[in-house]
Amino acid sequence: MKKLSGGSKRRGLQSLFVLAVAIAGLFMIFRLFGADEQQTLNTLQKLDSGWYRMEDGGPVPVSEDEAIPFGEDGSVTVYRPVSSAGTITTRAALYRVRMYLDDVEIYCFDDSAFPCNDQMRSKIHCDAGLRNLTSGSVLSITYFQNGPAELEMPPVYFGTSGDVLLAHITDEGFTLVLISMMMLCAIAAMGVSIYLALNHILDNRFLDITIFLILCGVWCFCDSGLARYFSHMSAGVEGISFYCFMTLGIPFARLVANTGSIRKHASVHIVTGSFFVNVVVQTILWALGVADFIEMLPVTHVLLAAGILVCVVQMYREYRQTRGRQLAILLAAFGIVGFSGTLALVLYWMFAISFYGVIFELGILGFIVLLMGYLCVELVDSLRYKAELQVYERLSREDSMTGLQNRRSFDEYLQTLVEALEEDTDAELLFLDMNDLKEVNDRYGHKAGDELIIGAAQCLKEAFGAQAVCFRLGGDEFCVVIPLPKGEKADWRNNLEKTLERYNRSHRVRISLAVGSSMLLDENGYPKSLSDWKQEADLQMYEGKKKMKQRMQGAGGKEYGV
Repeated sequence: MKKLSGGSKRRGLQSLFVLAVAIAGLFMIFRLFGADEQQTLNTLQKLDSGWYRMEDGGPVPVSEDEAIPFGEDGSVTVYRPVSSAGTITTRAALYRVRMYLDDVEIYCFDDSAFPCNDQMRSKIHCDAGLRNLTSGSVLSITYFQNGPAELEMPPVYFGTSGDVLLAHITDEGFTLVLISMMMLCAIAAMGVSIYLALNHILDNRFLDITIFLILCGVWCFCDSGLARYFSHMSAGVEGISFYCFMTLGIPFARLVANTGSIRKHASVHIVTGSFFVNVVVQTILWALGVADFIEMLPVTHVLLAAGILVCVVQMYREYRQTRGRQLAILLAAFGIVGFSGTLALVLYWMFAISFYGVIFELGILGFIVLLMGYLCVELVDSLRYKAELQVYERLSREDSMTGLQNRRSFDEYLQTLVEALEEDTDAELLFLDMNDLKEVNDRYGHKAGDELIIGAAQCLKEAFGAQAVCFRLGGDEFCVVIPLPKGEKADWRNNLEKTLERYNRSHRVRISLAVGSSMLLDENGYPKSLSDWKQEADLQMYEGKKKMKQRMQGAGGKEYGV
């Protein structure tokens, strides 16, 4: 598999960025050019005729798109006969609308519990049920002046309560899909964060990403008209929306601070601290009745804009120094969400548009697309790092020639075993040394000696199996630890002798082992110290080696086996 060049990587990132922007653009076009209006028309009846207003004591027809001047009291009331029960809905909260059926109030917009501004009111659905109609029932809607001297009457729709609810859900379809994507991405980021924590890999960025996406998702929902519809303009929902919006910059800045060497720059930490201070100060001022959250919203907007700018600049500086692939993806993601957020703020205050949230949501969509790519890259890198770490750990504890564990593992294992065994539990320690390995090396070469060492290791593993742990201590020295010995000592000795006999019958250079053993418990049932335990087994091994040499001299030839 060919390694991608730097140019190929850059082209890949550029393509990913263009794809994210293209998707965001398509959603924007779909959202802004009448898709929601058409969806609403498909399920509801638009009441665009039959309206009139009273002037000089008589009715005056009101046509669609007609500009109606407000009266001296700053209000306009329009009337329409109704004959069918159902639900009417209109986005007229901007005019603090009130609705009446036969002079009985059936709806009154009221945001006194948690004041909203014009941009927020323009997204609110005003719904009223038409019940207990008579043959001459008349619906009247009163609009109160909000700036312009003339009223452009917002469209009024009629349908069943189910149709109205479906229309509201459809109207917020893009937001709901986006929220779902945020939560799925948050779950993925949380999963990676938990995985890294369980594998002792320190990386707080995934936790920051999780918190940021959850805050964005909750804010997007609570700021939508659908949430206000279900909560009946609950102050609690509005409060959650404001707090999520005020705090979403905190994990944003923390994520940047935890990337590369950006943490050494004080500016990012100042940004994080300013978000905390803003939340605390606004809470105190609101609790004391000094100001409402809506009046302090510009402060939050300024802090967010300044914080995003500082974070993006610091990430760009870091990228120029490292040119890291992951950092490039993050920089593109934060660039998109930063640009969309800044643009949304400008449109929010300069043009007072109602779809300011859509601009920011589109930016978050691009952020998610790139972020998922970043998560995949980071997860692969983390898995590779973990695998390399495991290989390194295994190599540091494993003898490369035989595959047995090495002296370091032997010392650690022995210490752990002694601490873990109960007081009356025994264990057996075997020290083994190969006879005449130097002679084999001198006569046949070191390659033959190495093969003999490997053969001895294979015989030990075959003879003892799962009941023991085998080690190569170095050179021609081996060790076997039997944690819970079963049977007599002759049992493992016979198994080992048979295994060596099978090996020696099929190989030109044969194996001879000297073995010494020691039990952990002494004759009184008390455990020996580690040093005494090892020394006893070592002395037994050299005693066995001495006896084997004596037998060899008496027999006039070499003995092979144990």
